[in-house]
Amino acid sequence: MLKTASRRENTISPLTNFALNGGFIVLALACVLPVVLVIVVSFTHNDSLLSRGYSFFPAKWSLIAYESLFKDYGTILRAYGVSVGITAAGTLLSVLLMALYAYPISRQDYPLRPFFTFFFVFHDAVQRRHREQVHRVHAGTRAAGQLSVAYASAAHRPV
Repeated sequence: MLKTASRRENTISPLTNFALNGGFIVLALACVLPVVLVIVVSFTHNDSLLSRGYSFFPAKWSLIAYESLFKDYGTILRAYGVSVGITAAGTLLSVLLMALYAYPISRQDYPLRPFFTFFFVFHDAVQRRHREQVHRVHAGTRAAGQLSVAYASAAHRPV
């Protein structure tokens, strides 16, 4: 007879289990509620949206957005077609270029293999470092901008 693996009991304390479940519920709501809001807003009348703003409980419901969507479906279909075409072309081009690059450097007898391998590794390292520098500069600019706004607002406060 085949032995089945014994199941271990939950070793997390009830309080920790409750806290983890609560945290996961909050994360799930943070993911689901924006989608629900977009769906509700799509059924909200424009006047209600302009006067009251975004709300989970709109004052006036409407199908105007969907009427205009289905009335001018050619533009939407063309946009989806362009998106799908660009995605397919980009994917095919990427796979083709990677195959054309990978095949020669996989050959042991290829004379330029060390050069192309070094080029790939060096290019990747340079690109990664450049991304890190851009991120640092962007984060510093953003922090400096927030800091200058804070100083400017503090300087203009009435005493």
